[in-house]
Amino acid sequence: MVKTMLVLALLLPVAIGSAPQDKKGPKNPEVQKKYAAFMAELGKENKAIQKDLEEKKGDAAIKARLMAIRKGAEAASKLDYLKASEEDVEKFKNVFGIFLDIRMKTFLEATWDEKTGEKLYERLQASCRTCHELFREE
Repeated sequence: MVKTMLVLALLLPVAIGSAPQDKKGPKNPEVQKKYAAFMAELGKENKAIQKDLEEKKGDAAIKARLMAIRKGAEAASKLDYLKASEEDVEKFKNVFGIFLDIRMKTFLEATWDEKTGEKLYERLQASCRTCHELFREE
């Protein structure tokens, strides 16, 4: 009896792991392509902010890029993108809401200069990473 239970205990995780599971991801290839295009643009602007900081371009240049990030994130957030449980879809939308309504407001109101720029950029990266860690599949 103990041997049978031990075998079941060892095989159960394998059986569960091989069963079809609901997977988070895009609803279809078309929406995935649109979403990826928005994220690629956000990535370009993000890298440009880093370069602007290195070149000490200042507040106005960086805020223009932040506005472009905001516009792209707003557009991405409006896509009916995620195929997942209702709870995960709501969490996905909430992460966008926090980023757009709270964090972007803070970044746009801050002064991006030599003293504050690096710390603000680190915070921007952390804000982006939140969603990536929850929903991005490599």
